[in-house]
Amino acid sequence: MRSSASIDPACAAPTCSSTTNPILTVAYANTYVPPTVGNTGTICTNYLGDSATVGTGNTFAFDLPANTTLILVVEEANAGLAGCSGYSLMVSGLVGNTSGAAPCGPAPTAVSQKVHTGVGTFNIPLPLTGPAGVEDRIGNGGVAGTHTIVLSYTTPPTGATASVAAHNPGAGTGSVNSTTVSGNDLIVGLTGVSDKQILTLSTSGGSVSPAVVPIGFLVGDVNGNHAVSGTDIAQVKAQASGPVNATTFRSDVNVSGGINTTDIAIVKAASGGSIP
Repeated sequence: MRSSASIDPACAAPTCSSTTNPILTVAYANTYVPPTVGNTGTICTNYLGDSATVGTGNTFAFDLPANTTLILVVEEANAGLAGCSGYSLMVSGLVGNTSGAAPCGPAPTAVSQKVHTGVGTFNIPLPLTGPAGVEDRIGNGGVAGTHTIVLSYTTPPTGATASVAAHNPGAGTGSVNSTTVSGNDLIVGLTGVSDKQILTLSTSGGSVSPAVVPIGFLVGDVNGNHAVSGTDIAQVKAQASGPVNATTFRSDVNVSGGINTTDIAIVKAASGGSIP
């Protein structure tokens, strides 16, 4: 069995039931070599989790990394029992299993966050499904290609990690250079992010649900429609010299704290650009 797609982590929950035999279920990633006399095999390698107790039924949950083969080992507590005919195994949380998602908690919400000098912090929502949200500002502090993504959970994401899973188009660049936990937030720093792409950010690990966040990067796409055109230029011109606030902040594309001729020039230079 594999996780749901090449870039998607999955929250898997095996349930193993036995008619009479006490059993222990253990999950491994990709490979497993059983122990033999004088050889421990790989029982401590690629370990994902186990049912913790020996009994006639056990259920547990864990994050299965993207593009990973799931191996489940069912161990009988005593020799000479019924073997495979004596138990049944079901895994929920993977594609094609009608029992539904595994109980790993709700998905986070995600935003692209930037500080606009002297004005405040403003966030662009990044939906996990449907069309990707678009970051139209050039970068943190006006530095191109530097961005902060904040994923907010219902519990602290202690131990969670983040990585860039894909670029569309494939020539796009960008990588994770920092991850920080603050309360219920996982704060991810990106660097070297090229313009005109959809970057896919993947998070997994810890005690929270894994997530995949598609993020559009298109400087000057003030209205977030995946294309820079005369409409974006007109919007920045209409908001020029006005205050930067929750309604107008996307027009402050260089995050200087003001909307002016520099922003208009940036959007004009980006006109004609688009992302999938």
